Amino acid sequence: MASPNIILITANAWPWNALGVTGELPLATPNLDSLANHGIVLDQTICPCPTEYVSLVSLLWGQTPIEHRCWTETDPLPDPKRALPALLRARHYVTLAAGDFPASLNPLQDHFDAFVHAGNRNASAEDRDSVAWAGDQAVRHIQPMNEPFFMWIHFRVAQAPHLVPAPWNTLCDAKAAALDGAAERKQTLLARYGSMSQIDHQIGRVLASLTARGMTNNLIVFSAAAGSALESLDPGEGLEAAHDAVIRVPLIIAGLRGQQRNVRDAALAQTSDIPATLLEICQGEDRLGRSLLAPLMGKGGIARTVAVSSIDTQTHLARSARYKLVESASPARKAFYDLQSDPNEQINLYHTAKGGTIQSALARYLPVG
Repeated sequence: MASPNIILITANAWPWNALGVTGELPLATPNLDSLANHGIVLDQTICPCPTEYVSLVSLLWGQTPIEHRCWTETDPLPDPKRALPALLRARHYVTLAAGDFPASLNPLQDHFDAFVHAGNRNASAEDRDSVAWAGDQAVRHIQPMNEPFFMWIHFRVAQAPHLVPAPWNTLCDAKAAALDGAAERKQTLLARYGSMSQIDHQIGRVLASLTARGMTNNLIVFSAAAGSALESLDPGEGLEAAHDAVIRVPLIIAGLRGQQRNVRDAALAQTSDIPATLLEICQGEDRLGRSLLAPLMGKGGIARTVAVSSIDTQTHLARSARYKLVESASPARKAFYDLQSDPNEQINLYHTAKGGTIQSALARYLPVG
């Protein structure tokens, strides 16, 4: 079987349920919904760290923050030759990166045939919209692309109303009344939702370009570096960085021949599992993280029973399908939650008798380093 083209699409912050297909938030994402209907959505995907740069390093190298130790943008990157783009390039993939990603990832540019960073774009008015710019660059580079290719596109969700261009800045206004909280919070949420819909539109342009070129062997992966606390059910309340609203992200995988379609899977996953999955699909020997290929193909084999994440060097968490344990050097951040009976994480059971054996079992998965 010919190796598929791989299009990895990421965003800096995107809550796991910020998809039209979930029906939980007032936004339109028809192109991502179409991918979900033609692929698999892993609803219980955890980011390795809710900081964008740290999380992207984990995603590209298939390592936890404890392993790669890039806690800030001043920390040195792991060996670029062991990153996903370099390993795919060694397998005769043409490689491209386009988008608004952290500048500290620039050392990877030597392992891409084209590396187009939003920070280097012109300062003209039409180029200030990084979302449209990233979409334009992806579409432009698809036109002459040889197969197989790996394309990484990274979008940045706007955080303020004035950063969202028309018509996306008013797309969700009619649904504003359904949002709880103060007017300022509503406007921020609407800006994010509008920006997400604009990103979805650009994803649609990329997919249409693939179709126009007659490229049919395409594996599409969509995920995010982190979630977002603003979509919490408790407006106005500050959320701990270990909250599911912050660490839980979307993961859609579509287009692989023979894979499951129109499936929402509750299996636990981490975004750091993406490299191992892609390399196994390409029949590579390198293993970065843990592959999701078995559940993707409907062959069983739950990838994980526990997912882990690091908030910072002092705070780490382990999460099963039902329970979450947060350990920290700060006593105030220690927590244990029963997510089944307390999905909003309001009742901290850390210092109660209920934790017991379960809390101890989860502690064995916590990162050490």
